[in-house]
Amino acid sequence: MGRDTVLPSGTGLEDAARQARYGYLLSLDPGAKIATAHRAEDNAETLLLHLLRGTSLDGLCGIPPRRGLIVRPMLPVTRAEVLRYLEEYHLPHVEDSSNGSDEFLRNRLRHRVLPELMASLKIPLSRYIFNSIFVSVVTSLVYILVSAMAAFVLSKATFYGRNVLFWIVQFALMFSATTLAVPQYLIFSKLRMIDTYWVYLLPPMAGTLGVFLIKQYIEGYLPEALLEAAKIDGANSYRIFFSIVLPIIKPATFTVFLFTFRDIWASVPNGTVFTEQLKTLPQIVSQITAGGIARSGSSMAITVIMMIPPIVIYLVTQSNVVEGMSSAGIKE
Repeated sequence: MGRDTVLPSGTGLEDAARQARYGYLLSLDPGAKIATAHRAEDNAETLLLHLLRGTSLDGLCGIPPRRGLIVRPMLPVTRAEVLRYLEEYHLPHVEDSSNGSDEFLRNRLRHRVLPELMASLKIPLSRYIFNSIFVSVVTSLVYILVSAMAAFVLSKATFYGRNVLFWIVQFALMFSATTLAVPQYLIFSKLRMIDTYWVYLLPPMAGTLGVFLIKQYIEGYLPEALLEAAKIDGANSYRIFFSIVLPIIKPATFTVFLFTFRDIWASVPNGTVFTEQLKTLPQIVSQITAGGIARSGSSMAITVIMMIPPIVIYLVTQSNVVEGMSSAGIKE
């Protein structure tokens, strides 16, 4: 009888053996829970099996962590992590000899299909670091430029509705990123920007904290006489902004850069990035920590890496940040 043979009862040989094991264990202590050693690979194999055989929405969920008296605490952990733990603490274990045979469909998926899938998903840590640095630096610089331009116009230009616009800027400070998750997803979906760098770069541009801080600094430290003198010398608005305004408001821009970089560096997109090559360090940390305490070492190592850039940036810009915050009316 073949390993994938279906028994007269309609169940496969593997399933019948599994039910026999559970029945025997439950007979030893009725009512007791049985903890199995199903791992992340078992969950992936089960999902593939369900897809091949046809499944409902429940089947797409893979192996449930709890079903009746059966609990599976090791589902988030990989086989390599289990073996590494056993080796580190010199714990004996037994390997089922049938796991090495390709007679079972599950084993064929395990030995032939899953390795190919996993190989295509292996991304070096340097890629995640590059994504985090690229997204954080580029977005912060563009955000500073946009915020400084808007703040300059709101503070020095005279036009109808200026006070209303600044009131909107202050009102927008009350909304957190979480409240905008659904609208952002719908907009990105309509614009077909899901799974692109745009989902990192565009949302921070809607933030108004930079406009508020820089406007307060301009009104306190940019004299009107200096702007009038530049106009008399023939400087246009662009020349005045880039040659006079930006150098003077440097403390405020450094402050905004620090705040923006910190927020973007630690942010995780809400359901808009799925491609592994586009993910950043915070997303990887969240995936690793989902494995529980077995992966705490890896998550702590990446967390230390994530701490370094914000600390370095603060140390470099510390004097400007302190001046910018005090001048914008924010006290510690």
